[in-house]
Amino acid sequence: MSFYKWTMGKSYSIEDIQQINMEVTEKQNGFFKMSKFQDPLYFEEGFFYLVKAIQKLQSKITDRPVLVAISGPSGAGKTTLANKILDFFSQAISLSMDNYLDTSKHVIDENFDDYRLVDFDLLKKNLQELIEGKETKTPLYDFRKSGRYAYETIKCKGGGIVLLEGIYALHDQIRQFFDFRVFISGGVHYDLVKRIARDISRTGQTPKESFQQIAETVYPMYKAFVEPTIKYAHLKILNRFNPFAALLNPTYTLKTTEKITEEVILKVLGLDEKYKPKYNQYNDIYLRPPSDIESDEESNSENNSDSNSEKEKEKEKENEKNEKNTEKNKEKKKEKKGGKSNKNDQNQVKKKKLKRKNSFGGRKSSFVKDYIRVRNNISSGTYEAQFSQILQQDDFIITPTLDFEVSVKILSGLLSLGYHIDATIKRKLKRFSNGEITIDVDTFVQMKNITYVQIKGKKRETVEEIGNLLGLDGKYVRKSYIELYFDYTEEKIKTRELKKIKKTMKK
Repeated sequence: MSFYKWTMGKSYSIEDIQQINMEVTEKQNGFFKMSKFQDPLYFEEGFFYLVKAIQKLQSKITDRPVLVAISGPSGAGKTTLANKILDFFSQAISLSMDNYLDTSKHVIDENFDDYRLVDFDLLKKNLQELIEGKETKTPLYDFRKSGRYAYETIKCKGGGIVLLEGIYALHDQIRQFFDFRVFISGGVHYDLVKRIARDISRTGQTPKESFQQIAETVYPMYKAFVEPTIKYAHLKILNRFNPFAALLNPTYTLKTTEKITEEVILKVLGLDEKYKPKYNQYNDIYLRPPSDIESDEESNSENNSDSNSEKEKEKEKENEKNEKNTEKNKEKKKEKKGGKSNKNDQNQVKKKKLKRKNSFGGRKSSFVKDYIRVRNNISSGTYEAQFSQILQQDDFIITPTLDFEVSVKILSGLLSLGYHIDATIKRKLKRFSNGEITIDVDTFVQMKNITYVQIKGKKRETVEEIGNLLGLDGKYVRKSYIELYFDYTEEKIKTRELKKIKKTMKK
């Protein structure tokens, strides 16, 4: 089962976890077998459970260290979890599988996530010597130079803890060494953002290079060789840490539908009358993360008590059919009496029809928060990807973002990762900028050419000041364009349904 199916972690309190009885039974060769916790836990609760499990194992194992493996996809939070354990247990040491990369082996298609490149022989030797209480020399790897540059001598006495963290920590070549095994993930979207941000700082890669590597090698290797090892984990952790919180310098935006003349815009921005705004046209392609898709499905499932049973679905269809027949019979009876349906009857039918109709695509605009927007510049033909999270505070839309130029192939890569194209919105842009503040006049073709004005900048107070100079206080729209698009489309569907109902009533 895919870890990404577990987008909604179970809600367990620390008190709940304290009540859990952890069974530990001795296996062969001094190793112990521990009961598995079936439900995924959120990070803090998972950390607490892991601490409790280690303490339980320490009470049984006194002649050697307790060995813990932490696996999961790139950017999931393996190192963060290991560091929290190191902070909690003073006698713990940690090994990173990143240091066991052996690039002296043949690297195919620049696939550095190929498990064949892991020096499992040296890793097994290190683990065995640590179990025996001996000193051992572990490798150190430099990602910028793509090579091993030194060795570090470490030792762990009996009663200590040895952590191993890495994507292949549950690989069959080393799995047997560990008393307790953990699998951690944050879902495709957050893991992807964290991996790109990490690669920029650690390897010096550009965002484009990092994403291309993830789509072409990292994720396929994960699906083929890492995800199948989830079943061997004693504990599964869902790490919902928001990577956008770490992205500095967000953009502050105020949006309005008020009409503002070009003359007024030039004046408040302090621009010369001869200033020429930039014109452009875009196709903005919005891709929703797989975790959001699954969350919506789960949410819809919870709100519909009949959704999990095929028989009940059939029953629901049958009830709807009977209901329609009942309405028709009522109409016929009234027509025979020489009368027509009164307004109350018509309103009842309308309400029932609209109640059955879900919002556009089965989702509501309030769900729309995380997206990857791939922008196609119509004039140049270029593409740009933007990872962003939409935050709202007062009248402001705040967007911490990570954006970079990409090729059209990026779309197939995102779709292979499980992203779904929710909308393609055509946008005509007229841009004014003084270097500190940008004012965009956006016209949307699919939305009857409705025009919005956006004031954008890095300093909140400056953006607010420009808005006040334009006389916009209290006249702002507090939704993103993708939310407004869904609202418009949903309203369009409702209007079409009402027209159908009115047409039916007239017959």
